[in-house]
Amino acid sequence: MQPALRGKRYYTTFQSIGIHASICNRIKSAFGFEQPTATQQQLIAAMLSGQDILLRDATGTGKSFGLAVALANNVHNHHKLPAMYITPNQELAVQVQRWLDVLAPTSASQVKIGTAGQIMRDHKEQPLMPHCIILDEADQAFRLPKRYASVRDQLMRQKHPKPAQLLLESIMPIHSSPPQPKPQLVVASATLNRPLRHWLIRDRKWMQHPTFIDTTQGSVQSPTSPVQHHCLLLDDDAIRNISPVDLFEFANPRKSQRQQSPANEGTNASVIDDQIIGSLSVLIEEEQPTMKDAIVFVDASTSNLDIQQRLDIDSQAFTVKDIRDAFSTPTFTSHDSSSSPSASPSTDRASHHTLWIANEFSARGIDLPRVSHVFILGKPSSVTGYLHMAGRTGRLGSDGQPRPGKVISLVPNHGYTEAKLVQMYKLMQIPVTPLPYVE
Repeated sequence: MQPALRGKRYYTTFQSIGIHASICNRIKSAFGFEQPTATQQQLIAAMLSGQDILLRDATGTGKSFGLAVALANNVHNHHKLPAMYITPNQELAVQVQRWLDVLAPTSASQVKIGTAGQIMRDHKEQPLMPHCIILDEADQAFRLPKRYASVRDQLMRQKHPKPAQLLLESIMPIHSSPPQPKPQLVVASATLNRPLRHWLIRDRKWMQHPTFIDTTQGSVQSPTSPVQHHCLLLDDDAIRNISPVDLFEFANPRKSQRQQSPANEGTNASVIDDQIIGSLSVLIEEEQPTMKDAIVFVDASTSNLDIQQRLDIDSQAFTVKDIRDAFSTPTFTSHDSSSSPSASPSTDRASHHTLWIANEFSARGIDLPRVSHVFILGKPSSVTGYLHMAGRTGRLGSDGQPRPGKVISLVPNHGYTEAKLVQMYKLMQIPVTPLPYVE
């Protein structure tokens, strides 16, 4: 892999990178952006050169928007060259489509946007030959076996490839005769790990000498990030801030009688659920003065409608909706209405809040700029899952700076739960601060 354009000078405008003047004007008028971020500068320059690209960056740096800008420029300059943008969910597909409709209104139809399954169905009916393929949130799209997966899991993965893999296998001319030109492949994710990169380059041979753009610098969150992280543990009769000292207890389990208590292991699940919902309602009321909108993350097996009905909050101040509703109206915009010159927000918007109910997968990659708070109910499934849920706040503002945000996790305390959470935060190098109004 080639290094990530280190040593190159940074440009100050979209036009100086190579974006067409008409697209630059639309970026400024519709989205309020005048300059690209450092990630967008490197990404757009590499895309316009036609290189294969591996992109790993922190959430909320404008990655997906930068991909859309470069793609809009390509189809604007080459009207007859189709392209493909593969997303992890329908919600992100709708968001990207609306960006392209604004950026390249006369040529956006040349870009096929959707989930891998949706595009695969269309591809079977009418074969697609794109000159560029963008795969956003690639780790979710491929879902390769974990590092220490059992032989059984590895065999099952080989036997049942994911739709994204099947789609690329049907398009990439790896063994074609006579040889055909390979489309440019851009693979992006905030959690693009080494095994996935190796699989794409050496195993599947889909990428040729790709440029690796990595802006994470070994950390998943910038030291200057305005996002605060909090974690609350729910015992049978109390709620409290996580205690980092229990990391020592985890290494010395004999000293942690509370965490080994059989009573905690056998706590009734329905009681815990009611306790989480009640605690969430209280937290929402406490955070209301500093809250704009919020996303409440629940397990994928949980009914979003059930959560909506059980939340005991002020219906005059809060509206509870499924995250999919955010993309079901044609008037939705993915930029903050308060900073957009083309928006006309209602007069009571600042005093009213929307609580979006979502799961880890339905909200992957989406950008709702008014989201100031993220609530995670239950222990995250993985470090990757936490990063992508937490990344829905602290999004990029029109001034090029991330907005402030809060991530609050509510987790039932079972066995070694607390110590494992401390280990998770330590692995991510994310500081966890206590909420002052919780003991």
